[in-house]
Order: sequence, then C-alpha cells, then structure tokens
Amino acid sequence: MKLPLTFLFAILLFQSLNAQERITVEDPEIRFSYELPAGWVTKDDGYYHIASPIAEEAAEHISITYFSQAVPDFKDFFEGFVEIQLPSQLTNYQIRGQGKSRIDGEEAYWVSYTHSNSENPKVNYACIQYLYPKFGQAFYLTYTAAPAIYADGLAAAQSAIWSFQAEAK
Repeated sequence: MKLPLTFLFAILLFQSLNAQERITVEDPEIRFSYELPAGWVTKDDGYYHIASPIAEEAAEHISITYFSQAVPDFKDFFEGFVEIQLPSQLTNYQIRGQGKSRIDGEEAYWVSYTHSNSENPKVNYACIQYLYPKFGQAFYLTYTAAPAIYADGLAAAQSAIWSFQAEAK
C-alpha cells in the first residue's frame, strides 16, 4: 500500500519539530552540553545559561550555572544550601521534597520547593534544583515554573537536566 506523499511529509515534519537539539556552551574553563527540549530557545547572560519555551510569555525555564567550589563533603554543602542559603534568599520558601540522582555520571542532590516573588508575594514559583560537583565546580541546574504548569513541563525539563554533560577544557 502506498502512503500519500503529504502524509509522509507530515510525519517527517512532526518528527523534526519534536526533535531535541544538543546545545553546547563554551566557557573559558568548562564546556557543557544538554538536550534542549523541542520548541525551546536559549540565552546566556554570561552568568546564567537559560533555556525556555519560545513563547515570550513563557512561565517556565531551566537555568544552568556553576561556581568554582571544591567541596570536600558535597552532601554537607547541599544540606547547607537547602537549609540556610535558599531560605535566606527566597520569600515563603517551602521544601516539597529532596533526594539523590545521577547527572553526568556523578551523584547529584536535588530539592523541590516553592517560593514567592519577593517584590510581589502573590506570584509563586515551583522549582526543582539539582546540584552536583565535577572538576572542582558546583553545577546548579534549576527548573522553575508557575505552579499551574509545573507538572506539565517537569518531564521535558528533567530530561534536559539529566542529559547534561560537562568537561574540563
């Protein structure tokens, strides 16, 4: 049975629209890459690398940053981050869960939390943040979204985060 040419074209177009692109970012000391979710774009302000849906009004994004932090006990570092640093920086901070995972072959710690916008407490965010050490750096990979769409975007965001790979230059 022959398929109509327009049907085959539609299948190819759908596959290309849903294809993820591997993004590579070059910094002076580190090169990192990850799979960008289909329909998302990136920007880099020199401090954060951010991926978000194409829509201008997108209420979700992934931010990636890293710091030179050789930490002898990363678990203790993570616990201080969760218990001291985040509460001191965020308004109405509430932990939803935390645990361990693996990113780029390394043990990673994650925390899921909610918080409010400090300038407008009626604006809330839901986040999951992964931290892991590699090459004397602490990598911070965070998915942030409006609570109403958090669950819908979480799988795509985690897929991007779990595809993250870093290498020293």
